[in-house]
Amino acid sequence: MSSHGGSMRFRILGQLAIADGSGWAGVSGSVAQSVLATLLLRGNDVVSLDRIVDEIWGECPPKTAATQVHRAIMRLRRAIGDPDGQRLVTVAPGYRLTVDHGDVDTHRFADLARQGHAAKRAGQLDRAVELLAAALALWRGPALSGVPASPLVAAESDRLAEERLTVWEARVDAELARGRHAHLVGDLRRHVDENPLREQAWVQLMVALDGSGRRAEALSAYSEVSALLADELGVEPGPDLQRTRQAIVAGSSTQGRAPLPHQLPVDLDSFVDRTEPLGTAAQWLASTTPWIAVTGPGGVGKTAFAVRLAHRSRSLFPDGQFYARLGASASGGSVVARLLTTLGVPQGPDMPREPDEQAAMFWELLGGRRVLIVIDNVPDESHVRPLLPVGEGCGLVLTSRRRLAGLDSLRSLPLAALPADAGVTLLRTVAGTSRVDPGDSPAADDVVRCCGGLPLAIRIAGARLAARPNWTTADLARQLSDARNRLDWLQLGDLEVRASLVAGHADLTDKHRVLLRRLGLLETAEFAPWVAEALVDTDTNHAERLLDDLVEAHLVEPAGRGLSGPRYTMHDLVRLAACETVEEADFHAVQRVLNGWLALAVAADDQLAHWVGLDPEPAPVWRPPAELLAIAEADPLRWFDEEHLALLQAIRQAAERGCAGVAWALAQRVSTYLETRGRYEEWRDALMQGLSAADEAGDRQGQATMLGLLMQVDAIRDEHLGSLRYAVLCIAAYRETSQASVFRAAPPVVTPALEEARRQGDAVAVGFEASRLALACRLVGEDCDYLGLLEEARDAFRVGGIPLLELWTLKNVGLVYCRSHRFDEVDEIMRRAQEIVKELGEEALTKYGGGDLAGVAVQYGRLDLAERIAVEAVRQAREVADRWSEARALTTLGEIHTGRGDRRAAADSYQQALDIWRALRHSRRTRHVESALERLALDAPST
Repeated sequence: MSSHGGSMRFRILGQLAIADGSGWAGVSGSVAQSVLATLLLRGNDVVSLDRIVDEIWGECPPKTAATQVHRAIMRLRRAIGDPDGQRLVTVAPGYRLTVDHGDVDTHRFADLARQGHAAKRAGQLDRAVELLAAALALWRGPALSGVPASPLVAAESDRLAEERLTVWEARVDAELARGRHAHLVGDLRRHVDENPLREQAWVQLMVALDGSGRRAEALSAYSEVSALLADELGVEPGPDLQRTRQAIVAGSSTQGRAPLPHQLPVDLDSFVDRTEPLGTAAQWLASTTPWIAVTGPGGVGKTAFAVRLAHRSRSLFPDGQFYARLGASASGGSVVARLLTTLGVPQGPDMPREPDEQAAMFWELLGGRRVLIVIDNVPDESHVRPLLPVGEGCGLVLTSRRRLAGLDSLRSLPLAALPADAGVTLLRTVAGTSRVDPGDSPAADDVVRCCGGLPLAIRIAGARLAARPNWTTADLARQLSDARNRLDWLQLGDLEVRASLVAGHADLTDKHRVLLRRLGLLETAEFAPWVAEALVDTDTNHAERLLDDLVEAHLVEPAGRGLSGPRYTMHDLVRLAACETVEEADFHAVQRVLNGWLALAVAADDQLAHWVGLDPEPAPVWRPPAELLAIAEADPLRWFDEEHLALLQAIRQAAERGCAGVAWALAQRVSTYLETRGRYEEWRDALMQGLSAADEAGDRQGQATMLGLLMQVDAIRDEHLGSLRYAVLCIAAYRETSQASVFRAAPPVVTPALEEARRQGDAVAVGFEASRLALACRLVGEDCDYLGLLEEARDAFRVGGIPLLELWTLKNVGLVYCRSHRFDEVDEIMRRAQEIVKELGEEALTKYGGGDLAGVAVQYGRLDLAERIAVEAVRQAREVADRWSEARALTTLGEIHTGRGDRRAAADSYQQALDIWRALRHSRRTRHVESALERLALDAPST
């Protein structure tokens, strides 16, 4: 192989040639040339024999076409030193030529051209000229010269010729920017003669003539191309030609000026397309005020976004692009001084001292030219204020961790973390598609989630995966799943997520750092300002100011508004970085927040109707302001809807931090809400957390309370064995406490409580204790007047004015009446139930057993009423995502349709119910519905 060939094996930039070990050899025979050209242009792809024949002979191939192609393949294998067909492979339905990157001269041309363009953009003009000239030197004539024309060869020849012209003109641009105007005039004359309709060639000729002091000839060239375009195409010169002429006429062309740089960093190939924000920003740059601040936390991809935006918008600012990256230590005027240095103003007496004077000189030197200025990593407004207002026709793109709200007329574009699908795309791009195949989708999703959607973190994770060929995506996800070591894994070389995030702390005061650190310890998705108040033990106004400063620094993000005002959130990786160094006082501060949650939950829960009484619980030792407690009291269900996820996290964190009393008291206080909303799995999890904390602390009252509520959860879900097990444990725990009057489970201790309530004439207490005793007796298998107790509870709740609980007892009493065929009394039950529903609204059907109430109507034979109740219960259950109540009501609907003989509707309702019961893993109800469907199938008329 020749020395000038490098590692190349094939040449197509000129005549087709093959490296033969000592030099370059041509390819003889038109068929062999066409076959090799086709395979090279489709390198590494299988090209069918039919496609090759079509390329060579078109629609009229000879009968020997296949034989000729086969012979050509054999000759080519010998020519490339591949007699065994390891590189030129026979693969059905044709052939494949394996080529590595660099095997073909077009690869080298593309690499040199790309590097040359990048150097030109960075203002490295000498390097750009060298690289672009080297790329052009690879050409030895028109591409694929001498190869018989075919559709593929013709198309690729034209494409390569256009790329050659583009590189040639880019080299000329770099030479012009170096001031070599006179040197280029001759080459440009020949260029326009060869490409008379190429407007860019005429622009360069005019600039070269003007820069050589030949202004009249430059204007004459404009007249010449104007006439040519009019005669040949019937059009006027384009915008670039017109602007160049205007600049020459005005005496403001490039002659005598310092060349402007093209300094943009290389655009990342792995940039994930943020289509919507990129489109918005591009529109802003094309407007009359093209001044943009791209803001966001460290690692979110601000720099990559700004660079992509700048590259896309280069045509709007053809005269140059400036790029500067700042840091916290940069002074307010240093950025303008750096721009002046780029324009050739030396440091010293020629450089103005004041930033405003520097800015004035900068805009004067630009002289109306249209440039784009990109300032990366701006610490605050003071560093760029001297540049404003921006010169007419110029664009400014800033990136900053701060929102830069103090700069007038600047449009802010905050960047958020990537959504899951875009994050996985970036991971595949960096790690390689083969390393993250579609079968790894769950693991890839986990990696992106652990990275919090931050592009920097995802890039590092992808690079780690790419560097470890024996790892799978699941291995990477497993390493990142450990939050304690996650930031250690997210660093590679000089890339480090931790450093990027911690850099945002540089301008914070000690109070801000304390608040940020303590917020990091809280494991809640969203929070209200009172949380900050509790963490730093200050007043509301001061806490909100501290929060606002953290929002400005993108360390805390707004998350909309709630009942108590603005809400905030914190990125998971920011959280991890913030709490890496904690102090003992930080944990005490977190305990204040946990107690605050308890105080608010108590305030809200006290307003809800409890069908089971509350056990004594520890009082919160810290309370939020009274106005927040009043908000929770005013609309308790809505407050719980907004805060229940935070409350569940608080229960878990209280259990982990050893705050057993807070953990189980909170679990008790969310119980009524979670039961009302049908969130049984969340309810059980909360109670198990509370029980675990009570067990750890040896808190028998907490154990008894949690066990009693767990008994209740299983009873509601018809898990009778589990309920009985909890009842036995609950009784044992209660016997060791001093709160016998409020025992939940054991009939021997509930009975005295009921008798005491009767003596005192407390109707509500009678209702609670009578219903509790009825359930307790049934659970532990003791004999009692079950119906009588329920009737007593029903009457007591009616007297006590608690219609929701009255409705619950009506449903249970009605079921007993139906089973006893006491239908006259069922009629009264249904009448009263309808009164309550009319009074309270249809939502009562969901909260208190609409499906079962409809079941009473079914057994009573009132199918129309039953259907109305059941349909409404289904609607309400779906509205509040209560899957349990939905399945119960659907099961009843199936029974109603069966009773009417509507098999299709019955099967549909049963199937929907069955899907839910299976998802809820309720074996007994699943079997019940399966049996109903089987009966429908057996009873179906034969066809």
